[in-house]
Amino acid sequence: MAAKAKLLLYEQKSIESIQILRSRDISMQLETLLSHESRLAQENLTYASENRFLRETVHFYQFTTQDNALLDDEGTDVGI
Repeated sequence: MAAKAKLLLYEQKSIESIQILRSRDISMQLETLLSHESRLAQENLTYASENRFLRETVHFYQFTTQDNALLDDEGTDVGI
C-alpha cells in the first residue's frame, strides 16, 4: 500500500512539473507572438507613411503635368 501511495505521489509530482513546463512554454510563445506583433505594427506604420508620401508625390506630379498641359493648350508660351 505504501509503495502504491509513493508511486501515485511521484506521478502527481510529474504531472505538476509537466504542467509548469507547458505553462512556461505557452508564456514564452505568447511573449514571442506579442513581440512579433509589435514589430509588424511598427512596419505597418512605416509602410503606411511611405505609401502616403508616394501618393502625395504622384498627386503632385499629376497636378503639375496637368497644369502644364492646360497652359500649353491655351497657347500660352510656357518658356516666357
